Amino acid sequence: MKTRQDQITVDEVHRVDVNVSVGFWCNLRCRHCAVEFHKSQPDLTTDEVCAEIDRHRMLSAGRLVLTGGEPTLRKDLPTIIAHAWTVGFRSIHLQTNATALSHRPLVARLTRAGLTSALVSLLGPTADIHDAITRRRGSFEKTIRGLANLIGAGIKVATNTVISRANLNHLATLARFITQRFPEVHTLCFSYPQASGGVLKDFTGLTPRLSETMPHLLAALELATECGYWTWVSDFPLCYMPGYEEHSAHVFPRLTVASDPDPEAGDDAILDFEGQLRQAKVKAPVCRKCSLTEICIGVDRVYADHYGLEELSPFKAESTPAVPK
Repeated sequence: MKTRQDQITVDEVHRVDVNVSVGFWCNLRCRHCAVEFHKSQPDLTTDEVCAEIDRHRMLSAGRLVLTGGEPTLRKDLPTIIAHAWTVGFRSIHLQTNATALSHRPLVARLTRAGLTSALVSLLGPTADIHDAITRRRGSFEKTIRGLANLIGAGIKVATNTVISRANLNHLATLARFITQRFPEVHTLCFSYPQASGGVLKDFTGLTPRLSETMPHLLAALELATECGYWTWVSDFPLCYMPGYEEHSAHVFPRLTVASDPDPEAGDDAILDFEGQLRQAKVKAPVCRKCSLTEICIGVDRVYADHYGLEELSPFKAESTPAVPK
């Protein structure tokens, strides 16, 4: 039986992300954690994770993304990465808080197994800020050492910062810290908090308004851009990113592939994560007048429930954002 994976063209396969969650357990307790309510679920066994990778071997020209929870807590992670390499994946990406990677021998094992890139969560420019968000004392220093070890091993590294009230005033300082301390980092990512997991426990306490966020986010984007870095922003409407619309992760999203929980969808199926994400978003009536309304992500329904939609305003763009090279 044909599946939606079979519909991916040769040209498309190189921009496919094959997401494999290896478990939801984590050694940090970030207040904004999107998978907080899943942490009690048992992790997959080594054979189950490898079988999941095997199911997507036809897409091995794309990028395998190992997610969690925190994947580096698994002792079998080198085995999993090595298996992905034997299947044919040559781009193997790790989403991590990098605390366990402060142990250099682990980084060496992952590198030998075939790891090629990593996205490291960095939530503040100082231990006081970062550790207050992770609720783990010492996590900042371990993440910094882990980041340095990845770079030293030749792994291609980007950083991701989930924006919250706790770090909002320090986004530009964080961008400056990264560019000065880690010039090898190629991309700085900033994520507006998704209305899920821990965020739902205290939405207004964790999530700043768009109007509050905009000046601090733009300052960070400007600083990073001036230093020659690329930046990505997710879950943020385009009317609050003037001049940086092409830096939205939703303007030209990658295809995301995983196993579909719906048995009628077939064993292997494309999950339209971008489409699912957009279904959870809303826009104001005035957004229909915006020239970028078709590609803008809008805001979470939960955001609208708490803050309303009055902040959104249409604007006229001279042209559609160009695909970054």
